[in-house]
Amino acid sequence: MNAAIKFAVPDQIVRALTWDGVPHALVPEVLAALGLVGESEDVREMEHTASHARSETLRGLILPIAKLCNTMGLIQAGKSIADATEAGLELPDGALEMTAMVYSQLGISSVVAVLSQLNSAGLITVNEKIRS
Repeated sequence: MNAAIKFAVPDQIVRALTWDGVPHALVPEVLAALGLVGESEDVREMEHTASHARSETLRGLILPIAKLCNTMGLIQAGKSIADATEAGLELPDGALEMTAMVYSQLGISSVVAVLSQLNSAGLITVNEKIRS
């Protein structure tokens, strides 16, 4: 692990959060950037499969999560733009939209990854009616 990075949770959870919150094609690069390397192809395939199983339990929640995170992304972007304007910064056209998109994507991936982990650990339970 990168000596500069200290995680608040075990590496196994960091790896699972990465699989749950990052496009899977990018996971090996992200894990390497975090200093979490050295897993075999078999382990990577197992982690990938487990991520799909975890995300499947949240399938019925993805649309409401996305709608709420998109809304929150726009709210936070508005705050960031207001702060930047108050500080006298000149912002490019489309700054609000670009910032909202980044915040929304960050929110969606974070919420889905965290809920997947909490559900997997048994700390929350997703209603069976929501799963479909």
